[in-house]
Amino acid sequence: PTQGGAMASYAGVTDRRLEAVARSLVDKLLQRGGALPVVIGRFLRMHAGGGPELDNATLLKALAGALPGTKDDELAALADRFDQDGSGAVSVAELTRALQARAKGGEPKRAPSEI
Repeated sequence: PTQGGAMASYAGVTDRRLEAVARSLVDKLLQRGGALPVVIGRFLRMHAGGGPELDNATLLKALAGALPGTKDDELAALADRFDQDGSGAVSVAELTRALQARAKGGEPKRAPSEI
């Protein structure tokens, strides 16, 4: 994200395509077995070296590994969308909210501290 939490612009990445990529990630994670929040936690912690969050550069590498063949600008837009508070990192809570909403076909709800 840009400073202040504003979303960066990704030319050519439509919201529809971004949702399709996010749903593909949900499907890949669910194939690992277990409840989505648990699988998301494992995915992030594995790539974060056990930490509670993942910086966006590392998240991009993890997403590229999970979604081979996805364009770099799509991965960057997805990482930006997941970083709901604009901190430059994605927490387990942020990614869980975002992916659970997409698994149900909706948009993630922001935590009261993020509004």
